Amino acid sequence: MDEEKKKLSRTMINFNGGGVVLSASDVRSIEKTQKYVEKPYPHMEYGISINRNMDQSQQVSKTNVDLWYMKAEKRDDVWNNLLQILEDEGVNFLNI
Repeated sequence: MDEEKKKLSRTMINFNGGGVVLSASDVRSIEKTQKYVEKPYPHMEYGISINRNMDQSQQVSKTNVDLWYMKAEKRDDVWNNLLQILEDEGVNFLNI
């Protein structure tokens, strides 16, 4: 019965510190990104882009969601957690 309840519930993903909350079912594409930032001092930032370059529609309510981190390790931790959540919610990944 608990498994049935879980399947009927809606899973939301809250990115702590990012100010972004979206439904797990809204995630259509994710990719790791990075950028060079010059101000206030030169440094790299490491990001995760969700639904990049997609048109907003009823199927995809949030597009071009970018989350930026100062360290690649932090980004990678969030990335791995996101993949695990999606997998737990029934997304199948083919690792090549």
